[in-house]
Amino acid sequence: LGFYWLRSDAIRKSLFGSFYDEETTKKVYEELIKRAKEHKDAVLDATFLKKWQRKLVVDNFPDEYYFVLIKADENIIKQRLQTRKDISDADFNVYLMQKASFEPPDEIPPDRLISVENNGKEDISLILKKLVDKIYMR
Repeated sequence: LGFYWLRSDAIRKSLFGSFYDEETTKKVYEELIKRAKEHKDAVLDATFLKKWQRKLVVDNFPDEYYFVLIKADENIIKQRLQTRKDISDADFNVYLMQKASFEPPDEIPPDRLISVENNGKEDISLILKKLVDKIYMR
């Protein structure tokens, strides 16, 4: 689709290895924003669990952002995390901790928040097409 893919996990590992704490998280999100500014169209692949993390995007790209909130059944999440083989270290226990600390994106205007139900039955390419259609139809 022509978007540059910036992954917080890849940035964290390249800068800090497997180390992870609040200060590391802050630096990773700042680096994510810095790198996003270098590209016209980018996907910032990160959890954005906290309002301060989303505020970084809103403040730096006031009219050029969309947040995608993907929801899935917890059994599907658990299965995917158990079978996933990529750069992320997150497992189901990490998911549960993140779920407990999640701050709902109620500060994001509805026209900038795209919510997707991913129940595991629909092909990911169809989900992506829906997302792109929503973004470009606005």
